[in-house]
Amino acid sequence: MVAAGTSDSYIRVWSLDGSSLPSIMAQGPNDPPSPSSRRLVGHSGPVFAVSFSPAIANYDAAPDAPATTPTYLLSSSADKTIRLWSIDAWQCLVVYKGHDEPVWDVKWGPHGHYFVSGGRDRVARLWSTDHISALRMFVGHEQDVDVVGFHPNSAYVFTASSDRSVRMWSVVDGAAVRIFTGHTANVTSLACSRDALWRIPARLWGSTVPRDTVLSLQQF
Repeated sequence: MVAAGTSDSYIRVWSLDGSSLPSIMAQGPNDPPSPSSRRLVGHSGPVFAVSFSPAIANYDAAPDAPATTPTYLLSSSADKTIRLWSIDAWQCLVVYKGHDEPVWDVKWGPHGHYFVSGGRDRVARLWSTDHISALRMFVGHEQDVDVVGFHPNSAYVFTASSDRSVRMWSVVDGAAVRIFTGHTANVTSLACSRDALWRIPARLWGSTVPRDTVLSLQQF
């Protein structure tokens, strides 16, 4: 599957091979066949980020083995909220509120359940799917938190900001563990390698990305 969030305030999910995307909700005998794409509506502003819940590929599993495909999708928006969507029912399950400004990015932790968000209010927040309020607030950036991510062991969170720095935070107490500096412009993306030996922030030199035209895209 591939999911995209747009400035039209909705999310579109497609099946890559054109197969149907069924719903677990009961369907009547006269209902049309399940489509190969689904539209998720609920946000009241542009959708800036989407993230599928982690899944484990198991191509040798028996036909009756538990599904290993993603079951949830997170989205963040200019409406200051994060939404948790069911990929089985194609409905919004939870609306998480706490940010005071648009939420630029949201990412699942490596093992699911926990996720992190960052936004224009200069704060990153740690959440769990079973709590309506944030568990931790990571405060220290002087400008927007544009990008967020997890360390592979889930014990740390990384944030990249318009203040030209990247920070590493402890999930346990919310304290900043490391501050990476050296960029001379906004830090607009980052990635942590699976062996956690490298963090790769990317720079955007002398230009700005208009937030109301951004498409967020993720493929599973």
